[in-house]
Amino acid sequence: MRFLFFLLFFSSFYVFSQSYQLLDAQNREAIPFGKVIPSKENPRLTDIDGIFQLQDTLQSIQVRATGYFDTIVQLSMVENGKIYLISKAQNVQEVVVKPGVNPAERIMALVIANRMKNHPFENDGFISKQYSKFTFDLDDASRKILEDTVVDPTDTNLYSMKQFFGRQHLFLIETASQHYFEPPYKEKEIVEAYKVSGFTDPMFSTFAQSMQSFHFYDNQVELLSEQFVNPIAFGGIKRYLFILEDTTINGADTTFTIFFRPRKGKDFEGLTGRLFINTNGFAIEKVVAKPYRSSSGGTEITIIQEYAFLNGKKWFPVKLSTEVQMVFAAINVSKGKTAFVTGKGATYMEKVQFNPPELDKVKFNNIAVQTKVGSEKINDATWDSLRPFVLTDKEKTTYVSNDSLSKEEHLDRYLKMAKVLSSGRIPLGYVNLDVSRLFSVNGFEKTRLGLGFENSDKVIPWMTASIYGAYGFGDKVWKYGGALDFHLDPSTKTNLKLFYSNDVVEVGGNVLYKTSLFYAQDPGRMLFVNNMSYQKKAGIQFSTIIRANKHLTLELNYQQNQFTNGYQFMQQASCSAFMSSLLFSWAIREKGVILGDVFLPKGSKFPKIQIKVEKAWDMPSLDVASMDFLRLQFNAFHVTTIPGNGRFTWNVRAAWTNVPTPLLYQQAVHASYVKRSISIPNTFETVAVSEFYHQQQVNVFLRYIWNAQRTKAKWNEPQFGVHYAFGYGTMSNQSAHNLSFQTMNKGFHEAGLLFNGLFVSGQSSMGFGIFTRFGAYANTGNWKTNVYPKLSFGYVF
Repeated sequence: MRFLFFLLFFSSFYVFSQSYQLLDAQNREAIPFGKVIPSKENPRLTDIDGIFQLQDTLQSIQVRATGYFDTIVQLSMVENGKIYLISKAQNVQEVVVKPGVNPAERIMALVIANRMKNHPFENDGFISKQYSKFTFDLDDASRKILEDTVVDPTDTNLYSMKQFFGRQHLFLIETASQHYFEPPYKEKEIVEAYKVSGFTDPMFSTFAQSMQSFHFYDNQVELLSEQFVNPIAFGGIKRYLFILEDTTINGADTTFTIFFRPRKGKDFEGLTGRLFINTNGFAIEKVVAKPYRSSSGGTEITIIQEYAFLNGKKWFPVKLSTEVQMVFAAINVSKGKTAFVTGKGATYMEKVQFNPPELDKVKFNNIAVQTKVGSEKINDATWDSLRPFVLTDKEKTTYVSNDSLSKEEHLDRYLKMAKVLSSGRIPLGYVNLDVSRLFSVNGFEKTRLGLGFENSDKVIPWMTASIYGAYGFGDKVWKYGGALDFHLDPSTKTNLKLFYSNDVVEVGGNVLYKTSLFYAQDPGRMLFVNNMSYQKKAGIQFSTIIRANKHLTLELNYQQNQFTNGYQFMQQASCSAFMSSLLFSWAIREKGVILGDVFLPKGSKFPKIQIKVEKAWDMPSLDVASMDFLRLQFNAFHVTTIPGNGRFTWNVRAAWTNVPTPLLYQQAVHASYVKRSISIPNTFETVAVSEFYHQQQVNVFLRYIWNAQRTKAKWNEPQFGVHYAFGYGTMSNQSAHNLSFQTMNKGFHEAGLLFNGLFVSGQSSMGFGIFTRFGAYANTGNWKTNVYPKLSFGYVF
């Protein structure tokens, strides 16, 4: 009796609650952030999955959601906790608020004013535990189509498809990590465990996190590696239309629901969606966003970010959700019915600590994300402790089924082959074919065909032996070479290489910063380079990455050079040199990612700098060389994106040789003009390739390209641009060279206009440019001789 008394007593103070879910009546998809108004409680919002809690004592509620009819719900009529809303057609038009100020703009002005105060990476350091899960499956609408489709018993493919999607997902990825941050910009994420259905390679370990930005407070928001102008960035009220849709009062705070999209007539890469602004600090409580323009790549992404006011201190992201609709991955279910694959995932931030003493022990460097070696081998018991939720039967089946399929079909092997292909190699069993050696064109050799092979890591994983051969149809000479490359530390790309080559080299060529495997600073310039020397070179090279964003290469070599085109220096047609060099590349504040033992750069918003020092040593005692000189080269460049406007590119190059030498070790200007030529960025557009040489020189290249102007024609997206280049250089003892050339000792100037994107196909574009040289080196006579028309090729942004 005493136990029953206490049970009744405490139950009078305890009210049980029930979980409900808000769903679309047509496609059964969850409705996130709907407004629930109970008859006797404060209003509240549903979460990202449309779920909310109510006390059992309530009899009715009012439900409101943008794009749906308001509904009064009698809870006694609700089955299985599912509440369905009927959608209504909605077309948001441009709104002009008269008189007075648009209330949404007044709220957004306060949000923008408090942006840096609420920024997760401002003022406070933190440590957080993160868990991410991402699945690929049919979207909800497609799943319903498949479920409702009557299967013909003879249609085994459709029957198998229905069985497959009923028991498992297509693909499943899980990641558990620790996230560290210390103001102003020190950041590191360590992936301690990852699990990928069917694969063990760590390349998928950061997949979910790479879908979107960690927060919604920077000037630009990144979705699927594309940049979009943030509506709460400075100037956002002029760029975006804001509409106040709802107000929810919850205790002392109020949440405003504000719709946003780019204003009509504003042409920029913008977003559309809804911001849920809390009056506590006028911070983002939730945000739903997607690109305003549809993607041309067949993918549609929607993100949802949820924030919580933690420790009574600051708003912080606690859940980042992503949905990617892959229109290109369509599955034909039956006649007239198509199903689409979608990716859904979420990252949860837990156990967030602000300014903990443990931060002092974290070794920050430029490695932003690191996947620990062996983190794919975490056992099930440990995984159960890392997951905030228990795996469903469908998720368990996905792991078992895909892992089994992977073993049978050797999927990890095919993935490794794909990684080799991405590095410019074609795997052929125990050897790889070097694609870069197959074909090239330049002004000296004309067409060059060749073959290059290297051993795969199946043979010797810690060393790469490579050989190549090539034939130039212009000079009719064979070239060849080989190397032994010892991989001392793959995670920092520390290598020791022995090499030999008998090839051609550009006369006066300068160091270039190669930004990726297939893209250099001045892509296409080598098409026009016609002054080269034959060079035999043997040497040893050491290279490594320092703190992720600094590359160091040391080299010692001996070279024999044979000049071409009848050129002589001091009546000599050849020279030899014993050379040492140091090449230092610095991508300022660029961070890297280490996935297992593979290093990948993340890119940077800051300039890239490259310095090369070469020294030729006179060693008469060894009778191997007679050259003695010092050569310095400097190269700095940057591409700055102006949100909603365009891109500004600048490049500064300087080079100096301390004494007169053959032109091979002097400086050629980066020029790209020949008749019927194309525009090449970061070059002199009106200068012939061998027109100028210098002992010391400075070149400056500036270019601004405005964003593409959208037109009604799909093939036409004009992009206008301006170009300017300046050069200065001098040469001592010019008479020692029997080649006729000029110097820019009076200062060279050129300018131009670009009309890109006149013809567009996908992301590629074609247009033309008009350039002119002016000042001391302008051509005399008819003004037409100073006009240089060129075709231009590029991509639309």
